[in-house]
Amino acid sequence: MKIAVLYRTTDGPWGGGNTFLRSLKKAWREMGIEVNDCLQGDLEGVLINSSSLGAIGRQNNLTPEMARRAVRTGYLNGLMPLLGFSRWRRASRRPSFVHRLDGVFRLYGRRAGDPADVAQLGINRFMDWTIYQSEFCRQSFAEEGLDVTRSTVIFNGVDTDLFYPASKPPPMKPFRLVMVSWSPNIHKGAPYAVQASQIPDVEVTFVGQWPPGLLSGKVRLVQPQTHNTLPGLLRQQHVLIHMALNEPGCNSILEGLACGLPVIYHPSGGSPEVVNSCGVPGESDLKLAIEQVQDRYYELRSITIARIPELSIKRAAKQYIELFKNLYCKDNCSGRYGVKILRTKLKGTNESLFA
Repeated sequence: MKIAVLYRTTDGPWGGGNTFLRSLKKAWREMGIEVNDCLQGDLEGVLINSSSLGAIGRQNNLTPEMARRAVRTGYLNGLMPLLGFSRWRRASRRPSFVHRLDGVFRLYGRRAGDPADVAQLGINRFMDWTIYQSEFCRQSFAEEGLDVTRSTVIFNGVDTDLFYPASKPPPMKPFRLVMVSWSPNIHKGAPYAVQASQIPDVEVTFVGQWPPGLLSGKVRLVQPQTHNTLPGLLRQQHVLIHMALNEPGCNSILEGLACGLPVIYHPSGGSPEVVNSCGVPGESDLKLAIEQVQDRYYELRSITIARIPELSIKRAAKQYIELFKNLYCKDNCSGRYGVKILRTKLKGTNESLFA
């Protein structure tokens, strides 16, 4: 297969979406899938991420009008379609367009009416299928008025060749907690890191961009790490603390779990779905949650390590490709704008693909 991912990734730190898509491209190439980041006439599928075209480049934002042109003509800009050109004209059929949605931005701390929210809702109306990162994510968009019948929930995955557990955990004193956030948004949970750092015999490390104006107290601050340096730092910890509000489907949680770290999480958003039995909620008594994890640490670590195979990017990559294969069928199919879609063969429409 030949797939275009319209998102230019960077090797440096740039948030969970960049990390996931970089790992996804790598996993696809290892499967023999040809992957590029631009539209061409011989594609089987196109993956669009939210309303962003990536971490690098002059034009980083995708608009609904650009998405409409891409679906109908194979061009993001308006000049070639204006001259009557279409990349799909000579193809037997155009590729299937799949939209990966991060979440409703205003639910996790950005302003209501955020342009990115408006854009991703508009873009989605031209897509053939949607991938949500959690059931919470899908229901959130349904409440925004989006038609979610043509969708699947596929959890993110991580590169388990890089993110893997330490052979043995560090000594239990001090009890080491780590929080990871590329965004300085205070709703990502940094105040909880400060609160946890006040507990005796608890050491807290924050990796990422600290919210401006928030006093860090005893929290050890570490600059954002690359995909290659972060796993080693995680393996020096006992527990990941992730208290982000309404997180749709956090990559940081999966990275922590893959390194064998149980998770103390905020009981909102998609975090409870992702963590499952590998941690405890930290709201409304963070101190009690930390004590519970300490008491059950080795049990929770064993449960977490047993789940690592299903956290792998290889699992997610296979599920994405299976979706594209089923969408890109030849016979007895019909869909919006003439795309041929085999609805009856698509699995997981009403359930998470996390097995």
